[in-house]
This record gives sequence, structure tokens and C-alpha cells, in this order.
Amino acid sequence: MSQSLSQPTLPELLPLSEADKLLAHCISTDLFQLPFFLSPELADLLRNVYNGEASESVSPQVKAVVLATLANGALNTCNTYLVESLFHRAKKEAAICDDEGSPTMTHLSLLLATYQNNIGRPHSSYLYTGAASRKLFAMGLHSYGPEGNDRPDLIQKRRIIAWSVYYHETKDFHDPCANEPDGLIPLLP
Repeated sequence: MSQSLSQPTLPELLPLSEADKLLAHCISTDLFQLPFFLSPELADLLRNVYNGEASESVSPQVKAVVLATLANGALNTCNTYLVESLFHRAKKEAAICDDEGSPTMTHLSLLLATYQNNIGRPHSSYLYTGAASRKLFAMGLHSYGPEGNDRPDLIQKRRIIAWSVYYHETKDFHDPCANEPDGLIPLLP
């Protein structure tokens, strides 16, 4: 007899009470470098993803952002299965819109870069940061946009995205040789 290899649902994998703890951890450790959402907004997004009826109306991009946020928050646990499951679910959720240039997908790329860096994969982190940078330029978020577009909230959002990508692009964690003058890691005797 063949058994179906069905993946557990998100509430089966991670109860909402545990998800709240992971979200709180991610907010306390990573929100300063990923300031796209305020803490209450992230909590609302988490509730929407966990709410069965509302979950149908949540876009795949937002679901992926929530899953990647939880994956970053789960990095302080010993449950590597949970950590990797959340990361892969985020990537799977975003697969249909991965090449989309939007603020949400730029945010997701930075969340995935942060995850990869924190788990010790600097090269993957570098690639995700590069993807975020390309999306930023593709959307024209590095400039103020067309004349007359002076809504302060939109200008502020563009600045937050641009400076967040810049922050990630210029951090030393991508290259272990960045602080060495000749670009080589000194060998131990």
C-alpha cells in the first residue's frame, strides 16, 4: 500500500501560541534591520495566515513573509526540522511570484538573506540580498519616482526599503575576507 506523504498544515506544525513566541523573538532580534512592518502589523498578518477563512484572501507573498519571519524567529530553538520546514514553506509559497518586483517580495528576499546569514550560509545570503537589490532597482525605488509624487507616506516607504537593502548590501557578513587587507583569511600555524 502506498502512503500519502502529505505535509502537515501550518497549525499542525506550529501551534499559534508557539508562532506568537517565534514572532516575538524575530521582532526583538531582526526587526531593526527589516523595518517594513510594525510589530502590531506583523501580529495581524500572523493571525490572518492562521485564520482559515482569512488565509484564503492572504496573498502568497504575505504568507511567504510571515513564514520567513517565523523561520527567522525559530532559529533560537533546537528544532532544526521546524526551522527548515518554515524556511522551505516560505520559498514554496513565494515560488509563483518569485520574479515579481514588489516591495513585499523585496522584503521577503531580505528576510531570506537574514535567515541564511543567521544559519551560517553567507553565500546564499549574498545571493538573496542581490535579488532584493535588483528588485529595488527594477521598481525604481532608488529614486523618488515621477514628479508630483510627494505623498510623505510613499516617500517614507521607498526610503525604508532602499536603506534596508543598502544596509544588507554593505554588511560585512557576506564575505569572510572583507576585513582582511589583502582579501585572504590568515592561516593558523
